[in-house]
Amino acid sequence: MHLYEQFIEDAQAILPLYHDLQLSQGEGMVPKLDGKLLLITNAETIDIYQISIKPTVDYPNRFPLVFETAGRIPVNIDWHVYSDGHFCICTIPEELLKCKAQFNLQSFIENELKPYLFNQTHRRVKGYFINEREHGFAGDYQFYCEELRTKDLLEIAKFFQFLIERDEPGRTKNCFCGSGRKYRHCHREVYRKFSVLDNPEIRMIFYKIIHSHHFTNAYPDIAKELFQNQHRTQSL
Repeated sequence: MHLYEQFIEDAQAILPLYHDLQLSQGEGMVPKLDGKLLLITNAETIDIYQISIKPTVDYPNRFPLVFETAGRIPVNIDWHVYSDGHFCICTIPEELLKCKAQFNLQSFIENELKPYLFNQTHRRVKGYFINEREHGFAGDYQFYCEELRTKDLLEIAKFFQFLIERDEPGRTKNCFCGSGRKYRHCHREVYRKFSVLDNPEIRMIFYKIIHSHHFTNAYPDIAKELFQNQHRTQSL
């Protein structure tokens, strides 16, 4: 399949639904969707954004990049916009999971992009975002806390380390977390939710956790041991 064939196919399928978007070819022969996206509530258009949507080489396993092209949203991380102008829509772990769940371009526009733009309008009008995540690893950590129902970063790291082994306990076994509860009543649902990720993705998450200053400051000795184990594994 051509590098961007899936994006072109998805874009052509949704053009009848988004009359103000046009499919064209950008720099480096990268396809893109350009035009207006209307934000409508109760049959009333409350805002309009000029946008450009471009696929990455990993599409559809990663979100396409979206840029606002009329200068209405500041290019500033405090507005959840990266320095190159593309939107910071959600954390990378959330993005990876969402892309595994029957991702398509229409669902991305309706369930990710439009809520993001509604939130941008809300900040411009009200002065603040709704349910805003922190930037960088702090946002990832918020997500892990919600999913794993713990603020213990070591417990979070151990969860992803265990997940790499792909050794799911039986339903009547005690949970691997050491809580003493049966697995089916403890971490089964979240284990299965994250198990859709492949091992390179899980290792990337684990690597970011143990190399975060949050982890190295809280558990310096454990971090040092994990780094050493990691280097030994890589040298084999």
